[in-house]
Amino acid sequence: MDEITAALKDLRINYVPETSFPYERENAKDKKFDNVMDINPEVMIEIIDEWLQSIERKGIPMRLPRRTRPEDAVFVSSISRFVHSGTMKVVTDKTHGIVTSLLKIVKELLLVKDSSLCTPRKFYYLLKNDASCECRDHVTPDNVNECLIDLCCLFRCTRKSLKLNYATSSCLFGGCIEYEEIDINGKRRVTDCSGMLRSYQLHLDHIHSVKTPKSCPADFVLIVEKLAVLETLIEEKFCHKFPCVLVTGCGQPDVQCRMFVKMLHDTLRIPVCALVDFNAYGIEIMRSFKVGSFNLAHENYKLTVPSLKFVGLSGKDLQEYNIQISKLMDMPLKELGKANSLRDEKWVKNTEDVSDSLSCNIAWKKRADIEVLDIEKGFCFLANEYLPKKGNAVRVIEGSEKNKSSAALKQLLATSCFLFFLLRSSFAYINIFVFLVLFVYQMIMEHKFQPVIAFSISRRKCEQHALSMPTLDFNTEEEKDIVEQVFENSIHCLNEEERGLPAIESMLPFLRWGIAVQHSGLLPIIKELVELLFPACEGPICHRNCQLSLIVRNHVFCILVDDLLHMVQPSQDIQ
Repeated sequence: MDEITAALKDLRINYVPETSFPYERENAKDKKFDNVMDINPEVMIEIIDEWLQSIERKGIPMRLPRRTRPEDAVFVSSISRFVHSGTMKVVTDKTHGIVTSLLKIVKELLLVKDSSLCTPRKFYYLLKNDASCECRDHVTPDNVNECLIDLCCLFRCTRKSLKLNYATSSCLFGGCIEYEEIDINGKRRVTDCSGMLRSYQLHLDHIHSVKTPKSCPADFVLIVEKLAVLETLIEEKFCHKFPCVLVTGCGQPDVQCRMFVKMLHDTLRIPVCALVDFNAYGIEIMRSFKVGSFNLAHENYKLTVPSLKFVGLSGKDLQEYNIQISKLMDMPLKELGKANSLRDEKWVKNTEDVSDSLSCNIAWKKRADIEVLDIEKGFCFLANEYLPKKGNAVRVIEGSEKNKSSAALKQLLATSCFLFFLLRSSFAYINIFVFLVLFVYQMIMEHKFQPVIAFSISRRKCEQHALSMPTLDFNTEEEKDIVEQVFENSIHCLNEEERGLPAIESMLPFLRWGIAVQHSGLLPIIKELVELLFPACEGPICHRNCQLSLIVRNHVFCILVDDLLHMVQPSQDIQ
């Protein structure tokens, strides 16, 4: 990987040399390690040429990332997902030939301007028709697909960068959702699913936007393990009684299905729940949506919803509804081993409901499908009794947390206003923000109201407020290292003289503390750096003057205003 790192560095693209393979396991906590990036065709061609030439020149065996074993992924608690651990494997001669031929085909596609993306099956047929490929008689579609994903993981690039398209998805959805499609001719078509008692096939490449209809806004997204259960819920008009979006991957979800659920969560900003069977395979399906899979650990950052809630069938539910354990199906030895393996995973230990469900599976050595509720308790029991009760339990928890946060916010605002008017009449009116900063910011961090933007009309006051907080430190040592690494990589394009400017050197200590300053007098590179770190919550406190339009883009939770009674001049920008 040294040659790839060098090539990327020489081509001056956004790549961090310290994150090249093999990763150190303890460094895998960096949330940027598993992120992949779009690489333009010219750069991708140079990277492929450099990598192939170095292997041939040095005579070293070809090594690709290993992605199939549990030890090939590391669960990082701070970001609640699996990331690739950096393990590598030496490929066989047959795989060496397949990879070399695939990269040649990718180069040809990249050289053609505006060439279309290819599915794994199309790459398979192109390889079979390649007369220069000596191992084409031994190629299978699975070999080709695995090699292409290995290359994406190796080069830290998206599938699109290698002209690879996702296969047709088996995902279906329905309920209170409205989506807009764009066809090949550029025509837009809006489909409202809320009034239809049917499911829709997912074509993620065609979907331009999603939203919930105004007449029936969705309250949550419900992931269903099986298509039969989804169709039953739609026929029983579950979405009309309890507005939601229903999604199923028809078993183990593919990449498009997981991306779609992630898009729904990020766009609609509503909770996501998973309804799965009482067995290890159901928990494994939930894991794919919640923390990701081992096989695609390098892409999990765009496929997972860490806040996903478990509403599946559990041992407690079977006992509560008096369903006899003797009527349940026996668990095969293979599934029992999978259940033991899942129970030992870190994310399961942190999720009480899932841990209890697996413990009952293992103790009873039994499994059950979700349909057992309708059979034992009567038809429509799942839609009319079980799911409403489970959903209500989830909403009660969310409501109590929201009420606590609301009460804490009211207390914070009341105390701040009292101190403001108390000090306004005293000698300390000019420096009121200095007096309030320790109290207010400590309460903000304690009740998790960050990220925060503190406004000041004056540029001078903006910097004074940051200087008044030398005793506050919002970042952990791990986060400080990440900030420093991003800072060094950002100023790497400057020469040594420019790097030594006071305006640049003085900013690093504040960023390490989790404090940032943003106003029109800063250097452009510092402005870009602050904009990069703030949405990622590396800088929880950010001072700006008159840039209110950035609130929506950065999803700010709390806003503080320095001087509400300041007489605004006509030349100052206000929104």
